[in-house]
Amino acid sequence: MTKSQRMQPLTRVATSRERTAAKELGEYRRTLAAAEAKHAELVTYREEYSRHLQQSGGSGIDAQQMRDYRVFLARLNEAIGHQQASVEQHRREYERKRRLWSEARVRASALDKVVERYRKEEHTIVERREQAESDERSLQQHGQNGRKDKD
Repeated sequence: MTKSQRMQPLTRVATSRERTAAKELGEYRRTLAAAEAKHAELVTYREEYSRHLQQSGGSGIDAQQMRDYRVFLARLNEAIGHQQASVEQHRREYERKRRLWSEARVRASALDKVVERYRKEEHTIVERREQAESDERSLQQHGQNGRKDKD
């Protein structure tokens, strides 16, 4: 078995790991995007709610409604803060998964290059052996032809 053939299981494992890491990265990118969208939605809702409060305040609202608005805005701000923390955590995890994928890709690529180098070396060895055999046959034929000529 040649070196390149012995390396094939390693390259298959490395390629499989890279594909798995890429798949996980893609899935986590969607998770991050969903968290970011939810955060943006909460921020937009708060802005709309604040605008509505300002418009209502101009036309006059009672103290109870004002307290309710403020309590709701406080809860909304708290939810936005929690969602922002979630987004940041998702970003860190996404970056970790991106690094893992990148490392797996580098390993797979390096193994592919090693296998390719081995294949080239093996091909060169085969060509040299074939050339040597061809030269040997040529010499043998030439030697036989030379003896026939002497006879």
